[in-house]
Amino acid sequence: MSANRGTDSGTLKKSLSYLSAQAASSPARFSAISMVPYALVQCTWDLPSDTCKGFLDALSANASDLFERCIHPSNIAWLDQ
Repeated sequence: MSANRGTDSGTLKKSLSYLSAQAASSPARFSAISMVPYALVQCTWDLPSDTCKGFLDALSANASDLFERCIHPSNIAWLDQ
């Protein structure tokens, strides 16, 4: 678990906001970032840019909540080998 969970989720939310704008303005409707935390966003190519941005913004608005739940220790399953 990261000691900087709040910082990590804030960074993810900022990254998703940036990526949403990038994907919406791209003809491929796709954008990714290769820094931690890694993120990728994509819309179908046939969506108008404003619709794509609206969908991605709505999804990224909840990113910090989802990120917090994903990295919480109770959600990690350890498998014995």
